[in-house]
Amino acid sequence: MIYLINQIWKCANRMFIVSLLGFYILPGTSVAENLQGHAAWWIDHYGVADEQDVLVMRANRVFEKVRAAADKKGNRFPRLVIIKEEREPWAIAIKDGTVVLSYGALRICYQGNVSAEGDSRLAFILGHELAHLAKDDFWHMATFNVIRKNTLAGQSRTKLLTMLRSQSDAIGNRDALRLKELEADAYGIIYMTMAGYDPKTVVDEEGTNFIKEWVSQITGDVAYSDPTHLSPDLRAIFLQAEMRSVVSTLGFFQIGVRLYQLGRYEDAVLLLERFKERFPGREVFSNIGLTHYQLAMNVLSQCNRSLPFHFNLATLLDIQTSGLHLEGIRGDASSKTNKCFKNISFYKHIKKTIRYLEHASHLDPAYLPAKVNLTSALIMNQQYSKAISVADEALKLHPNHPDILNNRAIAIYLFGNRNNIDTADTALKSLQKIFINNPSYPRSLYNQARILSERKRNVSAREAWVSFLQHESTGIYAQSVRKKLNMAANTKNAIPVTSSWTSPIPLGNLESLSEYSKSLLRTMKVTEFDIGEFSGEIYEGEEMKLLVVENKIELVVSAVDPPVEYQAFQQKYGKAIRTVPNLLGNTLVYSNFSVDVRNDRIVNIVHYSADL
Repeated sequence: MIYLINQIWKCANRMFIVSLLGFYILPGTSVAENLQGHAAWWIDHYGVADEQDVLVMRANRVFEKVRAAADKKGNRFPRLVIIKEEREPWAIAIKDGTVVLSYGALRICYQGNVSAEGDSRLAFILGHELAHLAKDDFWHMATFNVIRKNTLAGQSRTKLLTMLRSQSDAIGNRDALRLKELEADAYGIIYMTMAGYDPKTVVDEEGTNFIKEWVSQITGDVAYSDPTHLSPDLRAIFLQAEMRSVVSTLGFFQIGVRLYQLGRYEDAVLLLERFKERFPGREVFSNIGLTHYQLAMNVLSQCNRSLPFHFNLATLLDIQTSGLHLEGIRGDASSKTNKCFKNISFYKHIKKTIRYLEHASHLDPAYLPAKVNLTSALIMNQQYSKAISVADEALKLHPNHPDILNNRAIAIYLFGNRNNIDTADTALKSLQKIFINNPSYPRSLYNQARILSERKRNVSAREAWVSFLQHESTGIYAQSVRKKLNMAANTKNAIPVTSSWTSPIPLGNLESLSEYSKSLLRTMKVTEFDIGEFSGEIYEGEEMKLLVVENKIELVVSAVDPPVEYQAFQQKYGKAIRTVPNLLGNTLVYSNFSVDVRNDRIVNIVHYSADL
């Protein structure tokens, strides 16, 4: 971002910003200036807008979402005050942590229509001001004071601009002030996007420029005729560049997710962390947290191979090593098992898991994957009551969701065990109800069988194990059950299934590619990365992405065009080694390829080398 700002500086060296999006033209007042840093002054002088007004209620909802996404100072909790001023649209951040917004600003954002577009415009304005709060940046309050004392009425325009320049020099370097405003613009775009709003309603390459509309309402002709004022057009150019720079790093997120699905967690977290530097949104925090969760499971597996498969906890990306060893947490656990959970590597990964998932949940309290994954992590960290609390909060937003109910039932069971309370039947009834309402959710059968087995109800446990295998006959949990029941291995998929689809660009050494494949690569965007010892390139085309490491193509993702019906695909390839659920559908993982299933159709295929 700083690089982009510096480039714009070369074009805007003679321009000067005097406020957020234009001059603040407000009536004079005799109140001491330092009082204006407190919301009470604004309320006293302007009054508060009607809380039942449709636009006010809408604005408060938008503010809550953007505030959740924005950076915050630990000593300041941002809040919004909407005052009655209807003539002038303006917004300003003040030192007590308040964003003061005029009702006139709402009128400009919504332009007579309560709409998603208006929400997005307002989200940008609020994001800009929240960026000032996060940076302790209140220089534009001083500018406001100059204008408050010297309104344009009866004043010469030249005299006012001279005063503004003098005021800015007293505050600090004018170039630094310009940087602050462009930086706030950039964060405003990022915050609004992280909160789920569309940045194209603010600026786009088709000519939309909400900044211009806003400034024209505030300052009229002065915004365009003043040669020292940073133009709305230039700010729009900067924001478009900022948006493009975020888009240019999407490959890190997309390939990082693919590596996660293949169990390459160490590589996945490096790429996801790189994307987080550019776009710290809820999805990347949730995925990073879940990756650390899987790394924690790997540590347990190295200590005791049975640990990851004791319970089948729900996650919304990959369940390959999700799990919990009940005996490792109960008071009657063996010293060896307890030692596994005290491993320093496990401890570090599970703490990072919780930190990232809590932050993702904070960014968007309604975001389902963060809630589901957080309950699993809290259970693994023996925080059962907190896991139950998080699940209860999530159920208010996502009633009867099977993943949340599944994890809640396990947390209740474990909480009872640790506190000598018989909660087994409560958990069992909840798990039974999950399967009744969701017959395609065998995870609840697995967990029923585990609890019944722990309670020595062996007949019922065996029945539940067998029922689980009838619904899920492949994968690591099925293998674990067959071993427990002394059943023969499932031979249907004993021979690794390979894809009959040919990768559009062969895996292997770049130098050995045909001229045709090399010509395809030349049409694709290339993003190089160097993250410690992990380096390579990500190639991106319209329908294809590649991961290249040490000059070798390791991963090729391409669209299936036209999409293939899932039923026909399954008849040919059988059941996958594992299924990776996500918000859009499932990813089916086979020995050397995986496919994305959306609405019962195969839409993408990923080619990679089979494990040796």
